[in-house]
Amino acid sequence: MFTSDERDRLRSGLLEYAAKDQRISGAASTGSAAAAREDRWSDIDLAFGVSDAAELLNVLSDWTAHMYQQHLALHHLDVRSGGWIYRVFLLPSTLQVDLAFVSATEFRALAPTFQLKFGEANESRQAPPPQPGDIIGLAWLYALHARSCIARQKVWQAEYICIAREKVWQAEYMISGIRDNALALACIRHGLPAVHGRGMDLLPGGVAAQFEGSFVRLLDTAELSRAFRVVIHGLLSEIRCVDEELAGRLHETLVRLIETPRRLAAMHGRRFHAEAAHEQEECPFRRCPAAPRSIPIAPRDQFPHRDQVPSIFILRCLQPCYARALSITAFQIPLHLRTSSTVSRMAPWPARAFVV
Repeated sequence: MFTSDERDRLRSGLLEYAAKDQRISGAASTGSAAAAREDRWSDIDLAFGVSDAAELLNVLSDWTAHMYQQHLALHHLDVRSGGWIYRVFLLPSTLQVDLAFVSATEFRALAPTFQLKFGEANESRQAPPPQPGDIIGLAWLYALHARSCIARQKVWQAEYICIAREKVWQAEYMISGIRDNALALACIRHGLPAVHGRGMDLLPGGVAAQFEGSFVRLLDTAELSRAFRVVIHGLLSEIRCVDEELAGRLHETLVRLIETPRRLAAMHGRRFHAEAAHEQEECPFRRCPAAPRSIPIAPRDQFPHRDQVPSIFILRCLQPCYARALSITAFQIPLHLRTSSTVSRMAPWPARAFVV
């Protein structure tokens, strides 16, 4: 882990290296250091102007080699914005180093966090903040896809069984996207930075509190539906604060999106209770309704024919909100006996097993 002193020495060393590079027309410190808000965990943010635009890629290549050879960088990535190229390095000490390069004609402050260290910079040109309408559009786009992911079922064919699976991971991603954009909207309303979540922790407690229940705690349809409802209501509240007329137009449609996953969750619940009503006798492979992933194998004496026990069972264990398949290894069975009817005759519980 890097220390504050190590970070300061590296930043000073990079600025000295830039001052010796004749191709660099100016250098600036940006980010938290330029705003006197640097703390123990802050990274290094530096910006450089390149005198000859045609040399920009060569300068970038040379600086990249310097970071790997002299500072043992592990990896890097590029983020582009207009004529700027932000090359972000990861060092073994976990220190992040952001080096931004642009032609000298575009070298200027784009935010208040810009402190010129040497050379010249053009007149500042503050980047416009995100527009509320664009953020609202992204939020309802995420909402559409969240609804589809929760409601849409994929079917996986596995020998004799089809297992229905919701797109739960993508649904969680979409719900998070709605929340991020709704909170960005709140940041704009309160005059806080709206990009990359920088202003979210500065929001008044009551604003952020309405989204606390929107975190997905379990990947199943019921929980996703619950989180989806919370985040949609929070989003509508924020849209109403920014544009009441637009909120009125979107309200009915966004609320309708909530209803599809809710109906799906109710459908799964009814199916579970119907299945449970037919299972009066306990299956030795199903020790509890929670259907654990690890199930002990039943003793041989529970089977009438010890040499005819199937080798693999796949049990379709339904719960209120999802279906799960579990495979269990037992003893071997001759090929000619591997039929579901054989399993039905041998099983001392209601037959729900299929031989693979």
